[in-house]
Amino acid sequence: MFVSVIVTIFFFITANVAEESVSDAPCPATWTFNEISKTCVKPYNGKKVWWKKARDICQCEGGDLVVIHNSQMNDFVQGILSLKRYWIGSRYNSTTKMMRYLDGEQMKPTFEAWAPRQPNNIRGNQECIEILGKRGGLWNDKPCKRRSHFLCEKQAFEKETKPKFHFCQGQLVYFGRQIQRDFWVAAYRKVRNDGTTLWLGDYIDSVPMGDYQPWTDEDYHKAKEDHDCVKMDTDLERWTFDVCWKPLALVCERHL
Repeated sequence: MFVSVIVTIFFFITANVAEESVSDAPCPATWTFNEISKTCVKPYNGKKVWWKKARDICQCEGGDLVVIHNSQMNDFVQGILSLKRYWIGSRYNSTTKMMRYLDGEQMKPTFEAWAPRQPNNIRGNQECIEILGKRGGLWNDKPCKRRSHFLCEKQAFEKETKPKFHFCQGQLVYFGRQIQRDFWVAAYRKVRNDGTTLWLGDYIDSVPMGDYQPWTDEDYHKAKEDHDCVKMDTDLERWTFDVCWKPLALVCERHL
């Protein structure tokens, strides 16, 4: 199995190399350039995630959740959406009527696009904001632990820029090269409705592992019930199972 590995940093910190401009295109493929904000925006239409996880993924892409400060940006964002609901990069306190943006600043919002009867802050825990792609770009408040699709935004390319390093909590990659210590591999075991047990990837993007299982039968059958995540054991030179919360190294991959 072949993968391209970029940079390794330990203890759940990974460095990703930002794209270097190789043409006049201001944004990577799959991103859309906004002439007004001079930024690149991308809707993530895959599996839904909660607000904090959406922000982590955007930061791993070298940006953050999209911030909407005016009607022009709201119209632009709405124009590239294909699904119903997407997280955006702001939170709202219905009691104080203050908006909290990604830099932590709280202020009276300069622009709002609430849907009728919103924000309603049901049960007092609807602080995060999603934009409704099928309702003209109107907004809805929602509990941050609920799941939605999401929108990322990052700076457009500058000509003759050099590669930059961006530190993030990225997704694990399928990895087949030994390094100096144990590290997580993008594989886990969890029984799904169809009986499939072993998976490559993570909860955002996973596929059945199939026949590629580089561990011994003893490792697999003796693994404890709560040891569901897969690591590369560099002493044994094979994959083994461990508890998912254990602090190990990891390797990230991103596509340019």
